[in-house]
Amino acid sequence: MAIRRTLAEFSDSIAGSDLASDIAISTSGAITTTGAFTSVGIDDNASGAVAITIDSDEKVGISETSPDHRLHITEAASDCTVYAETHGTGDTGFQMGQGVSGPNWKIGLDNDGGGGDGFSIAYHASANPSLTSQSLFMMNTAGNVGMGLTNASVASGIGKFIVLYNATNSGIAFANDSGNTWEIFKSSSTLYHYNGSHALTIAADGTLTASGTNDISDERLKENITTIPDALQKINALIGRTFTW
Repeated sequence: MAIRRTLAEFSDSIAGSDLASDIAISTSGAITTTGAFTSVGIDDNASGAVAITIDSDEKVGISETSPDHRLHITEAASDCTVYAETHGTGDTGFQMGQGVSGPNWKIGLDNDGGGGDGFSIAYHASANPSLTSQSLFMMNTAGNVGMGLTNASVASGIGKFIVLYNATNSGIAFANDSGNTWEIFKSSSTLYHYNGSHALTIAADGTLTASGTNDISDERLKENITTIPDALQKINALIGRTFTW
């Protein structure tokens, strides 16, 4: 049996620690308390334990009767997990900051950046940060990690440090704001690759192969050019030797 009364009619008191029946309160205004307010507890209706507590310091406890922080969650039986879910294609995250117009950090799932469904940490100095456009750290679903860029799938020009790939050819890329990139890949040998044009390969036996180098002997690039006296005599005086290392 439910007791249904308006707030105007509800002027009496309820004694005891348990209710024999339900109480339903319907109002379009606020429900307030007066007097020495200590805390409000909501029973979970199963074990008799308090499920939610709101104390006089405006701290909220979930499965915690004495919350130490603004939100205090306790789980004694198993792992304690806080879960946020978005029904749709939007981002999901937790934000920490100093108001809407102050510095703010945001951490969460970026649904449309970093290759899709990537993990992102974003910052904005004076507004709500975007997990996509203000991302400072990104990890996509393939395990690629980027710092200082908004997409961990490619070597972006704004990136400072990128970890590329996580399968056969893994590597690291270093980039500056001008788009110049050093990439280090590991396969059968290690390849140092600069901006798609110059490469240095180190084979497993230590052999180095360089490509795209300039070896021009141009007089215009030299200074203090002098003639070697008796050059031919000096060359003829050389004695050749062979040896075994």
